[in-house]
Amino acid sequence: MHIVNLNENGTAAAVVGVLFKLGQKNMCLETVLAANMPRAGCKTFIGDLDLGCFGTQLKGPYWSYQGSLTTPPCSEIVKWNVLKRHATISQGQLKVLAQRFSFALGNNRDVQKLYHRSVTLTVPVY
Repeated sequence: MHIVNLNENGTAAAVVGVLFKLGQKNMCLETVLAANMPRAGCKTFIGDLDLGCFGTQLKGPYWSYQGSLTTPPCSEIVKWNVLKRHATISQGQLKVLAQRFSFALGNNRDVQKLYHRSVTLTVPVY
């Protein structure tokens, strides 16, 4: 899941990437899954997502790097922050997402070369 934050003129973005693994039902996703999610090219308010539900993941560790948007024009304006700790998603929840976003299946951008980028792992100290 990408949590995308754009500046007002769309020239810079910070993205938090939450990774999922099959497991218990994720109650954080239930509100989103119950909403009437938009189809490609449409926008609608789907309700609030309590990011506190991902507190364990958001505390770190996480990888960060400068990169690009994952869809055209693939502009290099993104500060990526990918959380190392996975959240869970149930098989049923994954099925709902796959059905709602079937238009995007197979539309993943290929992994890009690192080129000049540095990837940093940030580990919190408690």
